[in-house]
Amino acid sequence: MKSVFQFLLSWGISFAVLWYGAHQLFYPPGDWIGAALVSFFFALGVGGLIKARLERRDAALAARPEGPPRDGERVAIAGTIEPTGEPLRAPLSGKACVAYDYSISHIPERSVLIDGQSKNQSSRPSPVVDRSGMALAPSVIRSNLREVRLLAFPGFERFPDSKLDADKIERARAYIAATPFTDQSLLNTVGQVAKVLEDRSGSLRVDWKMTSHEDLEDSRFEERVVPVGAKACVVGLYSAKDNAIVPQANVGGVRLIQGTREEALQFLRDKGGSSLIAAALFIALPGPIAYGVLSYRESYDFAHDRPSVQGDRMAKVGPVRATIRRADPNARDAHGDPLLLNAADAKEAAALIDAGANVDATGGNGATAIMMASAYGRADVVRLLIAKHANVNSKAHDDGRTALDYALQTGNKEIEEMLRNAGAQPTAPK
Repeated sequence: MKSVFQFLLSWGISFAVLWYGAHQLFYPPGDWIGAALVSFFFALGVGGLIKARLERRDAALAARPEGPPRDGERVAIAGTIEPTGEPLRAPLSGKACVAYDYSISHIPERSVLIDGQSKNQSSRPSPVVDRSGMALAPSVIRSNLREVRLLAFPGFERFPDSKLDADKIERARAYIAATPFTDQSLLNTVGQVAKVLEDRSGSLRVDWKMTSHEDLEDSRFEERVVPVGAKACVVGLYSAKDNAIVPQANVGGVRLIQGTREEALQFLRDKGGSSLIAAALFIALPGPIAYGVLSYRESYDFAHDRPSVQGDRMAKVGPVRATIRRADPNARDAHGDPLLLNAADAKEAAALIDAGANVDATGGNGATAIMMASAYGRADVVRLLIAKHANVNSKAHDDGRTALDYALQTGNKEIEEMLRNAGAQPTAPK
């Protein structure tokens, strides 16, 4: 459950941050859809980084030479897994084993109208699980140096699905007839699995029934078994009091990896590398892809007079809007001057700048917007242009004057002070 909480927390925080930025750039619902998708993959990437770290930790344990396990520490013990009493019989394959899990599922059908008649047609969704279960016999991991009891139901890794023969349906039917199943919904089953993983008796069997589907002829069967005497490496928390591997929550749990210590080590390293690569892709790719798609959508909508962020910004420009609608915000008027040079106030200038206008674009005589604002005493526009990092020392082509020269010429002390504080210099000492 901790991993689910971490995922939801990462998703929620990253969504809030991304939506705040996307809302400034993209028109709804693109802003929140893009933020939701990118933050979802970002949360998956964070989960991948956490998983990669856990795989690296367990690989380090598997790489250590086997020595006396320390009480209360996570260890890796390799050897063979043996039952201490009678072995189990797997329900679908009938194989003798130390542990197993299984599921019986079916693909639901849906009725569709064809030529006015209702006919069944496979909808091909994910299979619906009808029954599932797992079991563990009292067992030990027997290495060259010691025997350690297994008092936790482990996650099976590298153990392949059983190859089921034609008798699987009859075995399943007999198992169902002889087994008292516990009715469970899918949600309750998740909670029951958590309880199983916390069980430290070393001997358990659970069987769940999730649906009332009884037709085994169209069912799908899956089963994994841990054979008696199988080579395996168990990774988990060691208890000296019990001389056993016991349940350990929220840190990867107890793992049973098929194969020798060397094979388990390579498996853990490969999984760690795969998790790291997946995390990098989940974090790095969705953002640029979403940005590109949404930017194209914004440009298309703006060009076709559909609602867009850029259209909203242009709407704030008032009379200028009619001139630059569907055009580059750096468009020029009939005299060849950028529209920003003639912005009547800071509101119009801000709308143009937000839409992408170049704050240092020059007119026919080389004058810039900050020069014109200084010449006409538009202190609010000057203040805005300074905040937007306009070049306060640009010079006009015809006479070489700067914005400060225009302010000195008109005697506007407020603009003069703002420009001097921003580092402006006149063409000649005044």
